[in-house]
Amino acid sequence: MHRVIKELAWAAHSKRPPGLPFGRCRGTAAIGLRYERKVAAQFPSAIHGQWWNFCDAAGLGYCQTDVVLLLFGHLIILECKLTDCLSGRAQLAELYVPVVSKALARPAHGIIVARNAAADSDPRLVVGTMAEALRLTCAKGVIPTLQWLGKARLPQS
Repeated sequence: MHRVIKELAWAAHSKRPPGLPFGRCRGTAAIGLRYERKVAAQFPSAIHGQWWNFCDAAGLGYCQTDVVLLLFGHLIILECKLTDCLSGRAQLAELYVPVVSKALARPAHGIIVARNAAADSDPRLVVGTMAEALRLTCAKGVIPTLQWLGKARLPQS
């Protein structure tokens, strides 16, 4: 479960929060982290694994984005998932987009990058190129899913 931002007062870049244990991912979590790294490697200027701290109505908090990048003048947050899911969309809309927008003082948009589309994925939101994903998120204000298997170069257009 992720935190839902309410009445965001401030947000900023942060270092890893104190007290978090260091551990090695195993199983599906390790596969997901490898996929996330492959996505980040597609964008040389990407900020991968950035921590943010913030203060909202619930008090101080921290979050970590998968990938943040500037594409064609748009601030884009990529949430990497092995399988598309509604929780990824909610996490982007309710946590990452507001926090990053506030911290960087500019509008941000979210895109899910997933290896697999879920059976309940809205087919109108599942696209095959970054250009299509950018069009949907920047022009229409929705959070699309860019389906990418992670084997070849991520399709840009």
